[in-house]
Amino acid sequence: MFDYILLFSLFISLLAGQFARIELFQGVINGYVQEGILFVYLIYLLFRFGFDPLKKFFSQKIALALVIFFLISFFVSFIQFTFLQNSIGFLYFMRLLLYSFFGIYLFRLVSVKKQLRVA
Repeated sequence: MFDYILLFSLFISLLAGQFARIELFQGVINGYVQEGILFVYLIYLLFRFGFDPLKKFFSQKIALALVIFFLISFFVSFIQFTFLQNSIGFLYFMRLLLYSFFGIYLFRLVSVKKQLRVA
């Protein structure tokens, strides 16, 4: 039941779009309500399924190589930008990880729900 409440609240927050934006530091950094709900949902799914979906995902060499490539490209260009610009870039990397991990765990949740319906 908690799954459906979180999915419904995520859907509603996605409909709000830019109206659900939270501006920090005079609009330099924007956070969104849906990202907060995604984070809460991800923590819930992490407690429910553990790290097994992430281990399975990162056992694929291409996925691990892609994340390492993103980190290396971030650190190579670190000197060229100010601290604030690097912080914003790091927050975008964290957002990418949040959406990716949520997709991985949502796929796991759907497959478990499908198996329960078949059985």
